[in-house]
Amino acid sequence: MAFFPIFIALDDCLVVGGGKVAHRKAAQLVEFGATVTVVARELSDEMKALSEANMSVRILQKSFEDSDVAGMSLVVAATDDTACNRAVYNAAHMGLIPVNVVDVPELCDFYFPAIVRRGELVVAVGTSGKSPAFARSVKQKIDEVLPPDAGERLEKAACIREALLKAGQSPAHDATYNEAVTL
Repeated sequence: MAFFPIFIALDDCLVVGGGKVAHRKAAQLVEFGATVTVVARELSDEMKALSEANMSVRILQKSFEDSDVAGMSLVVAATDDTACNRAVYNAAHMGLIPVNVVDVPELCDFYFPAIVRRGELVVAVGTSGKSPAFARSVKQKIDEVLPPDAGERLEKAACIREALLKAGQSPAHDATYNEAVTL
């Protein structure tokens, strides 16, 4: 089954695990504006550095408890403890919170895509969890062909669009706008 791609604003997210994989997931969530709570008994140097560098990362150095998912908009389990990952999954599901158990596709409501970003322009590549390596390969190809200034071009197009809409004109029929949105 193919997963539906969606772009959402993130609020409070929970990452259970303190290792390198958990660090990557937490860093990606922070990059997109999330406030991340990390629950882990032990923390990698990378995770410690992430929390020291970001006020939006809160560390709870302890074992996971079901109540840790309360108030979260998204949950990630990234531990090497199968029982803990299952407990995180169960608690998130009980709370109707989307959950990703890293490298366990049957325990994922969503997947982290491979991302190419130029400012506010975000291109995400997903394989419905079938092959993250394939998604990374596609991401690399997109990264090679997407102009480095695509983010700035997006901002210019947004300004033109806003001005046209304020003037009561349709951006779809404006030559300047159409030129700005063409790569």
